[in-house]
Parts: sequence; C-alpha cells; structure tokens
Amino acid sequence: MKKLTDTARVLIQKAESDLANASLCLQANIALDTVCFHAQQTAEKYLKAYLASIRRPRLCP
Repeated sequence: MKKLTDTARVLIQKAESDLANASLCLQANIALDTVCFHAQQTAEKYLKAYLASIRRPRLCP
C-alpha cells in the first residue's frame, strides 16, 4: 500500500501538469474550454493532495 505522502506527491505532480496545460492554452488563446477543464482538475488534485497529506484516506480514492 502506498504511503499517503506518496499519494500526495503524485497528485501534486499531476496537478502541476494540468496547470501547465491550462497555462499553455490560455497563453495561446485557444481551447478556452480546455483551460477551464484543466483549471478545475488542478484545483481538485491539489485538494486531494492536501487531504492525503492530513491523512483523510476515505476522501482520496
């Protein structure tokens, strides 16, 4: 079983990837729906990482 800190670290890496994708689309002024999607995914993954870091495993599938 993965440690929760490992889970948090992975989620943060994925959140940063989503944020980078949102930034690229926004800078290019293209696919604004994709910007919104990746921004939402970023927020969700950062929240899940936080919950994992404070040991709330039932909330982090």
